[in-house]
Formats: sequence, C-alpha cells, structure tokens
Amino acid sequence: MRKSTDKGAEVAFFCNGPLNLLNSIVFVLSNELNSKGKSDLYIGGEFRDAEIIAERIRQRRVFENVYFVEDFLNLKGNKIMHKITALFSPKHTLKKYSNNTVGYKIRYSKICYFSSDFFALVCLRVFKYDSLIRLDDGLGSYFGNIALRASKKMLFLHKYVFRGKLIQPFTKLYLNCPEFYKGELKNIICKMPEIQPSGEICDTLFEVFQYQKNNLYNEHKVVFLTQFFSSHYNYKTEKKILDLLQELYGDRFLVRIHPRQKASDYDSFYVDQINNMWELECLEQLKDNNVLISVYSTAQVFPKLLFDKEPYVIFLYKLMFDNVSDNMYCKDADSLISSLTNAYKHKNRIFVPTAFEELIIILNSLKNEVCENQRN
Repeated sequence: MRKSTDKGAEVAFFCNGPLNLLNSIVFVLSNELNSKGKSDLYIGGEFRDAEIIAERIRQRRVFENVYFVEDFLNLKGNKIMHKITALFSPKHTLKKYSNNTVGYKIRYSKICYFSSDFFALVCLRVFKYDSLIRLDDGLGSYFGNIALRASKKMLFLHKYVFRGKLIQPFTKLYLNCPEFYKGELKNIICKMPEIQPSGEICDTLFEVFQYQKNNLYNEHKVVFLTQFFSSHYNYKTEKKILDLLQELYGDRFLVRIHPRQKASDYDSFYVDQINNMWELECLEQLKDNNVLISVYSTAQVFPKLLFDKEPYVIFLYKLMFDNVSDNMYCKDADSLISSLTNAYKHKNRIFVPTAFEELIIILNSLKNEVCENQRN
C-alpha cells in the first residue's frame, strides 16, 4: 500500500462509465496539467465489462496504478443500507471491494472526477487532495447548477448529515465544447484536449474499447438511433418513420439499437450488429454528410460535442410525444437544441419537425445530397 509520504502519482481520476474513461485517457495522454506518467485511475464497476476494460487500461500503462472497485451498490440486500454503509465507512468500502488493493493514506495534488455520483462521493471522502477538478460527463455537464446536482436524498445528506461537506466545490471544469455550455460557472471553464484521428491516443482508445474496424457509417449515411422509454412513447409512429426511411434511403439507412432494447424489435431493418462504442464511431467514421435521426438523444450531439463534426440532426420528440411541455423525457430539449444550433457553424443542419408531413419534406430535401456524397 502506498502511503501519503511515498513518491507516486500526483493526480487521481474517479471513473464510473466508458465516457469517463475515454476523457481520462485523452486528458492524461495529452499531458494536460502535467498528468502523464503521474496519474492513478479508480474505476467503479457499475457498467458492462468494467473489470475487463480496467485490465486493458492496465496493460496499456496509461496510468501509474489502475484500481478496480466492484459495484458495491447493486449487491443483494437493501440498497439504502449499502449506501449508508459506504458513506459512513468509505475507507472500509473501497478496501473491501477493491480486494484490498486501494490504499487510503494517499494525498493527491489534484483529483479529477465527472459527476456527484455515488462512486465519486465515496472516493472523495477517502482521499485528501489540494484541488478538485471536474471533467466533461456528457450533456449533464453543460446545463444547470452542476456544482450541486445530485439526488434529493444525497442533497439532504449533504446539508443535514454531513453539514455541507459531502459535495465539494471544484476549481476547474473541463469541457469538450465550451461554447455549448449554458450554466453559471463560465469563469472556471477550460477546454478538454482534442482527440486526433490517429496517433497514441486514438490507438489506445481503440485497444481499450476493442474497436472493430468497419465501414458501416460510411456506407449507411442515414442513421436512426433508437431510445428506450418506459412510457408515453408512440411506437406506431416510430415504425411509420422507419418505414419511410427505408423507402427513401434503402441501403443507405441503418438502425443503431439502444442497449436496453431488443434487436428483434427491428429485425425488418438493417441494424448495426457490431456495436462499437458510439463515441469512437463518431471519431472514426461520422462525417458532416451523415444524418442522425432520433427522438432526442445525446448520441446526436456527441459528434459536435466531442469532435466538432456537424452531421445533419433531426430531432423527432415533437412527433413522438403528445404533450411535450409536460414530458419528463424532453423537458430540456428546446434549451439543448438552441445551444446546439448556436454551436453549429452550419445552422441549417438541425431540424425539429412538428408534423409528419414536415419530416417527409426534410428527408426528401436531404436525399439528393446524401446520394451525391455517397457516390463521391
């Protein structure tokens, strides 16, 4: 176990998802804040293949140490009790669920994290640090008061149990697309390092996330991104739209299925069965002449957010829900789309149809350009 007086890593990253890991790898390999060769990585095991990915990162030697912490929330028993135990005994929790590999007598000069999720809050109660830095966690980093964004229960604990010391203030906020930001922390925003289409960073990401080379999104320019909704979603309208896309674009159209949906629901359409990490497909294949169609998906925004690419984007939420203003799934849609439009250089690439007939006109207007670019 490394003690606080030992020489070792100066920066720590707390990650609990693939996008967190992607941004951490880019940050370190770009040597942002002099972090290359001086960083530790802590991975929470709440996402698919987390332990396998942790081992791949370990093999690439991007970080000094890679610590994998088992998912200690989704164990058998009472989840609330698991949370209470973890918050009040954070050192014991990290030690137990990392197979005794995490040493807690460590002080870092900087800690980088992504959101006030439970894994990050437990880690922050364990380690001492000089400065706290927040990194891009997707759309949630760009709107509202993210400094105090947490569940109601967590905010209650922060205020009344931990006396305002559970959720700590951060001094810098690194974003991939600062011009997209709509919040109150503009004076502390920094630009994330850019991902180049080739080189050490790209090679590392492809290896860590096992990217399979393919040509799907070059050959199939029109992409329908499905989404999972528990209620109030009009699947009949979705089927009508998919049939229209098939009719208009034929073999230039494909469906990318949400992880929580069944491929069998879309077996009459051409489906992406490779399922590479979407962010890497955006990096490797997506171009400005791709068309991304979905209800209201963060996947439609990632090409611009992460790589400054400007594909055509069609948001369908006004067609798919009867009462948009009261719908929890798209309450921030207008604000997001306004920000995306402001960030786009080619503002005429973003569409929000309000009627099926309008969608037909939009799709027909794009057909010639997609076909022409396909031939070129």
